[in-house]
Amino acid sequence: MSSDFRLEFALKNFVWFLVFAAICVFCVSKFLLPQVNEYKKQALESKKSRIAFNQINKDYQAIEAQLKTLSIQHYKMLLSLHNQGDETKLQALLQDYFTEVEVKKLNTTREQDILDTRYQIIGYASTTQSIEDFILWANTMPYFARVELPLKMEFDEKSKQIYFVIAISLKNSDYKEHQIILDNHLRFDYFKP
Repeated sequence: MSSDFRLEFALKNFVWFLVFAAICVFCVSKFLLPQVNEYKKQALESKKSRIAFNQINKDYQAIEAQLKTLSIQHYKMLLSLHNQGDETKLQALLQDYFTEVEVKKLNTTREQDILDTRYQIIGYASTTQSIEDFILWANTMPYFARVELPLKMEFDEKSKQIYFVIAISLKNSDYKEHQIILDNHLRFDYFKP
């Protein structure tokens, strides 16, 4: 019987198989396994990031809801604090109550982000009732206003009106919102009641 099996070809093929297997093991261990490990690390980091993002988003939604509720509840006060006062604006508001009104800025003090500006108002009133009406109205002005006492009043014989000098203190915010607040529409006036 003749045999087609030759030992030398079998050994040669076996050696080539071992070389091929060694090259495959080398390539898998040097190139493929590090990439698989890197992928596993990235997948783990991605999972952690997703969990953290979901928690942060949940917290953000809760805080935004609280901010919205607070802004709606205190909208008028926040709007009052955010208004900017100046002499011309104040003088225009005073024209309904008095004649020959002069408004002069006395000083401005700053405490944190709140500006407290004092104005001196000089003018003529037809009656003391108009001055009382003004003081009551000052409490409803579109900013925090406080009329300082004592008032100086005297009757002017020439004009037959009451000459007065009043000091009024207006408070407003000097706070500048961060761009993130503006970009995400988180400022109080985005949540109008």
